[in-house]
Amino acid sequence: MNTKLTTRLAMAAGATLLMTGAAFAQPAPEAKPAHTAPHRGGDHMKARFNPEARAQKLRDVLQLQPNQEPALKAFLESSKPQMRRERPDRQALQNETTPQRLDRQAARMTQMQQAFQRRATATKTFYAALSPSQQKAFDALHERRGDHGKRMMKKRFDHRGPPPAAPAE
Repeated sequence: MNTKLTTRLAMAAGATLLMTGAAFAQPAPEAKPAHTAPHRGGDHMKARFNPEARAQKLRDVLQLQPNQEPALKAFLESSKPQMRRERPDRQALQNETTPQRLDRQAARMTQMQQAFQRRATATKTFYAALSPSQQKAFDALHERRGDHGKRMMKKRFDHRGPPPAAPAE
């Protein structure tokens, strides 16, 4: 009788093992499709940091004519990132008085305002050189930029569900 019980237990354990193995045996996961929308590190980032790729993208999207090339070059030249300024010495910064720090910050803000003004003027000049249909395409290229914060907030809170209800008093 002992042998029958042992045999039955061994068979039950073997059957359980076989069924468990079959349950865990699954086909390999399918490869995820590549994202079609631009995302971090995508083509739009390459165009942003590669001036030639950015110029080519503008030529393609706007279907620029050869006579518009000088305006494009002036626009791209003004949009180039400026060389980073050297960081001031930490010791010198610590020894600054409040009025000196404020003067340094005001000078930096003036430089930033001047750089913005150069970019804005070049953009307006380039925009004026475009045909009305090209202007619409140019506007569409930059349309969603201002919406970035709203999209990020929506994305951030979408997965959390609605906010908790206010407690009843």
